[in-house]
Amino acid sequence: PRHAEAASFFILPKTSSLTIGEEFSVDLKINATDEFLNAGQATLRFPPAVLELESADKTGSSFNFWVEEPSISNDEGTLTFIGGTARGISGSSLQVLRLKFKTKGAGAATLSISDAVITASDGKGTNILGTVEDASVRVGTQIVKSEVPSETTAPKIEPHVVTRQPVASTKLPQTPSVTVPLYPDSARWYNKQGEVIALWDIQNDVHAVAVVLDHTPDAVPSEAEAELSNGKTFGVLTEGIWYVHVRFRNNIGWGNVSHYRINIDTTAPLPFDAVIDSGVSDNPTPMVSFSTEDSLSGIGMYQVFVDAQRFSETDSTSLTLSALPPGRHTLRVRASDKAGNSTESVLLFEILPLEMPVVNFYTPTISQSETLFVSGTALPESAVLYVIKNGKGGELMKGVVNSDTGGRWEFRTADPFSVSGRYTLYVTAVDSRGARSFPTPDATFRVRALVLFSLGSVDVGWFETLMLILVCVLGTGAWLYRSETERYKTRGTYGTIITRDVVKFADMLDEKLGEVQKGVTSLTDSCATSHKQEIVFHLDAMTDVVERMRKYLSQEVGKMKK
Repeated sequence: PRHAEAASFFILPKTSSLTIGEEFSVDLKINATDEFLNAGQATLRFPPAVLELESADKTGSSFNFWVEEPSISNDEGTLTFIGGTARGISGSSLQVLRLKFKTKGAGAATLSISDAVITASDGKGTNILGTVEDASVRVGTQIVKSEVPSETTAPKIEPHVVTRQPVASTKLPQTPSVTVPLYPDSARWYNKQGEVIALWDIQNDVHAVAVVLDHTPDAVPSEAEAELSNGKTFGVLTEGIWYVHVRFRNNIGWGNVSHYRINIDTTAPLPFDAVIDSGVSDNPTPMVSFSTEDSLSGIGMYQVFVDAQRFSETDSTSLTLSALPPGRHTLRVRASDKAGNSTESVLLFEILPLEMPVVNFYTPTISQSETLFVSGTALPESAVLYVIKNGKGGELMKGVVNSDTGGRWEFRTADPFSVSGRYTLYVTAVDSRGARSFPTPDATFRVRALVLFSLGSVDVGWFETLMLILVCVLGTGAWLYRSETERYKTRGTYGTIITRDVVKFADMLDEKLGEVQKGVTSLTDSCATSHKQEIVFHLDAMTDVVERMRKYLSQEVGKMKK
C-alpha cells in the first residue's frame, strides 16, 4: 500500500497583507495526489483579536456529507468540521471550505490547522495525513506579497518594471510571447492552484503594455498598464478556463493580441456506482458497466482493478472481465478527469464453482519403470486439467483431457517418474466458458525405486542387491580365511591346495561380477539407466575387494607353508 503520510491540509493564499475592516477569503484544501481518501477533519485556529470568521462556505466542496457541520467560534477563534465523501477521491487541490474573514485589529495573524485527520478509502480508516501548512495574515500598512504552498510553487520569477527610452520603429510591435510558470502548457488541464504570474519579453520599441485576465477566448485589452513591466501577478485563480490577453504598443500603435489559456480543474468527477451483470453466478467473465461525468476538464480515462491487480485502462464505459477462478473478488473502478482528479467505485462479487470432478481410480504405488493411470468422472464434454506436484509442492507435470458425453475421463502420464518419493495429484474441471471447479482433494501416490525381486513385503532393488552381494562376499571371505587358517595352520603341505582353491573361488566370483557389470551397462530402460552409474560404481568397488582378498589369502597361506 502507498499510504504512508500521503495527504496534507493547506490554505490558499499562503500569506496576505490587509488593512483594518477589510474582508478577504481563503480556501482550505487537501493535497492527496497519490492516495484516495473518503473523509477528513480538522480544527482551524485564528486570533480573535485580529480576525473575525464570518462564514464557512461548503459550495464546491469535495465532501458531500458532514458528520459534523462546520462550526465557528469567534470567541475561541476556532473552526471545526468533520466531512466525508461516499466514494474515494484524489487530487492535488481538493476543495474543503471557503472561509470569509474580516480584519478587526492590527497585527500578525496565523491561520493554523490542528487535530487533523485524513482517512484513506481502504476500508480500514487509515490516517494518511502527512503534513499541515498554516497561512499568515498581516493587518496594517506593511505589504506582504502572497505565496503558495511548497508543493505547488513554481520557480519564482518576479515581474519587474522596465525603465528605458524606447527606440523608434517603422512597424507595429511584435505579438507578445506569454508564459505562465505555474501552468506552463496552455493546452493542458491542471489540478493545482497557486499564485499566477504571467511573463513576457519587452522589445526595445515597446513603450506600453495592455493586459486583461478573463474567461473570454478572444478579448482585446485596450487600456495600458500604469507601468511598463515584463509580467503581472494575478493571485490565486479559481478553477475554470482563464485567458491572459497581452499586447504591446510602440510609436506606430498597438500590435496583435496574444491569448494564453489557463485550464484549472480541482474537483473530482461525480460519484458513481460500478454495475456488474451477475453479482453471484458461475459466469467467469461478467460484464462491468460504469459511467460518470466531470463538468470542467471531462473524463480522461477509467482504470479497472480486479483483486488489487490492474486489469484495464480504457475510455469505454463497459468491458468484459477475463475468466476468473471461483471465489469472492473485489472490483475497483477509478474514474480520472483530464486534470488528474479521480473518483473510484468499489464492488464485491462472487464466481460460483462448477461441480468438482471425481477421481475414481489411480494406482497408489508405482515403480520408476511405470507410468501413472488415472480415471474418473466430471461434467459431460468438459476439459479436465490435472497437475502433479512433488513432495515439496513443485509442479512436476500437467495436462488436459476431455470428458466424454457421459462425463467419463482418463489419462496416463506420458513418461515414467525418474525420482522415487511421494507425489500429489490435483484435478480441476473447466467448461467452454472458462468457468472452473475447485481442485479435487489431495490424491497422494508413491513412486518406489526400481524392484528386481521381492522378499515377502520387502521390495529389493538394484542398490539393495549390490549391498547384499557385497556382504556375502566379505562374509564368505572372512569365513574361509578363518576356517582354513585354523584347519591347516600346521599343515604346510596343504598350502598349495588352499591357495589354488582360494584363487579359483576369487576368479569365479570375479567372473560373475563381470557378467553383472556387462548386463548393467547394456540397460536401456530410462529408469534403470538413471541408476547405472551408481550400480557400476558399487560393482567396481566389489571387484577391487575380491582382488585384494585373493592377494591377502594367498600371502597368508604362503606363510603357512614356511
